[in-house]
Amino acid sequence: WITMVLIGLILASLLRAFFLLNERKPISAMETVFVIFPISIFTAWITVACILNAVSWLFNAGGFDGAGLSEAAWAAMFAALAGLLAALVMWVKKGNAFYALVLLWALGGIIYKCFNLGEMVAVAGAVIGIVFVLGGYGLAVYAKRMD
Repeated sequence: WITMVLIGLILASLLRAFFLLNERKPISAMETVFVIFPISIFTAWITVACILNAVSWLFNAGGFDGAGLSEAAWAAMFAALAGLLAALVMWVKKGNAFYALVLLWALGGIIYKCFNLGEMVAVAGAVIGIVFVLGGYGLAVYAKRMD
């Protein structure tokens, strides 16, 4: 549980920096490459790590039997949750392709692994997560153009 707390603190501080970064305009190409890009990538990566750590902690802490659901079903729910969180972040940030790409990469990895293991429930959850990510990004880009 200590790891969960530490990753949660890292995620909270990164999200704070992530949301503050784009509040001022204009942003130069140098800022995009050397500030926005790495903070976005790292924030997305820690988001994925936090979700995976939560799943691992639930099943390895002892005493949690999945509440009647299989590990594949839990993987599906957490994959969909990851996509939904990414969609919300992109909506608030008016689209951040760097953040979206990391989440798409992670969800693609879940699909690849679970498909090869025959866990179609988890594959379906990851596909739903991808739909959320792409939908959130599309809506955010559309909203940005409307401003």
